[in-house]
Amino acid sequence: MTFSKGFLLTTVLILVTVGSFFAQDINQSTYLPLWKIGQSWTYKNLYALPVHKWLNLKSSEIQKVRYTVIGTRPLDSVYEYILFTEYFLKNGEIIPDFQYAPISNLSITPFEGPDSSYLDFPLYVGKEWKIMLPSISYLGNSQEIKKIKRIFPITADVQSTETTVTPAGTFVSYKINYEQRDGAVFSLWYSPKVENIVKGRQASSVLVNFSTIPSNKLKEKILGLVEKMPKVLSKQRSYVVLSLYKYKLINLDEALNLIHDSQK
Repeated sequence: MTFSKGFLLTTVLILVTVGSFFAQDINQSTYLPLWKIGQSWTYKNLYALPVHKWLNLKSSEIQKVRYTVIGTRPLDSVYEYILFTEYFLKNGEIIPDFQYAPISNLSITPFEGPDSSYLDFPLYVGKEWKIMLPSISYLGNSQEIKKIKRIFPITADVQSTETTVTPAGTFVSYKINYEQRDGAVFSLWYSPKVENIVKGRQASSVLVNFSTIPSNKLKEKILGLVEKMPKVLSKQRSYVVLSLYKYKLINLDEALNLIHDSQK
């Protein structure tokens, strides 16, 4: 079998172009993305729990967690994304809640304030930074009443870029190692395409879906979830409804109607 000079030249150019693409993807820095209203990420086997004591949930009861951006809010000297959070339980129930992520580092947390920065942009291989992770205890049933007991220093280091395979797809991602004071190390994988973590501490903690919910469907979807909450979760329902009102996603009449319906 013989090949023409034109065919060989075209093949070489394709290989060079593909190689340059991957080299660029590996070597260039990734800067802070701006999340948009409706962006959504779903993870399975993610170690994430609501902080409300009245729920009394265990991590073993949670199958999946979905985060959806519904807005932003000022807090002290920073701005945070507000994330409507859905806990999918193994018994089929879905418990709505809220988490937050500082716009400056996108580190999702249930706490009221930027307590940690697992991501520090721009990201590039070889970058290092320090994280001061607080150990927090709660003085009551509200996440707004907390006491920082101790601070644990962690060193973050962008080790490499890798092709990461997840149920949501295959992505080129940054592997970031986090070394704790006792020498223990865990890793997270961040994908510029997904604009979020695609693989967590445990090998089974992975992204299973990411999408964008249209703005005209977002409110309808959230209210539908709230209305389906069982009566035994009335306290959580009231918390969610008041938070939705606080964040101006619903008006006062809608909030009062939702609370009234839960008491029937």
